[in-house]
Amino acid sequence: VLNSFVTKYQKGDEVDDAKAILALLNQQTNPTNTTKVDSTNLPQKSYLYKPDNPQFVVLLFSDFGNPVKVVVDSLSNYNKQFHSLDNYKVNPMLFDAQRQMIVVKQMKNAEDAMKYYNEILNHDSFYDQLGEISYDIFVIDDKNWQLFYKSKDVEKYIEFFEANYQ
Repeated sequence: VLNSFVTKYQKGDEVDDAKAILALLNQQTNPTNTTKVDSTNLPQKSYLYKPDNPQFVVLLFSDFGNPVKVVVDSLSNYNKQFHSLDNYKVNPMLFDAQRQMIVVKQMKNAEDAMKYYNEILNHDSFYDQLGEISYDIFVIDDKNWQLFYKSKDVEKYIEFFEANYQ
């Protein structure tokens, strides 16, 4: 289905996401046999700080739940009110079997992304409905996003983010 989608539409954020999922699936499965590849033995690429690349702001939640939907709605309304010309897209996504995330795409560069990051980080009303759900929030560029989504190593990326963006 993803291959058909990529062939049919060819461009756009959703197509990029579909390609990333396909790449992950192709990496995880050996075509001659259906056993999974042990990703712990694969060489890990390093994150690179490219402040001029397109950037995303990610909110990664420790749990599933309706309160996350409230944050999506709040961010969408905030963007309509304060960033309508920027055309930012708010996309809820699954991160893994236990966690979900919201990805806000796409800022022109790291400077714009950090400005937006600080705005929403200091906007307490976004997070009022979360209760006990913990979350991480960070900025990531479009190339590092692919590495991050494949590796799912949140701690490693947060260290990179703190060292390079803040």
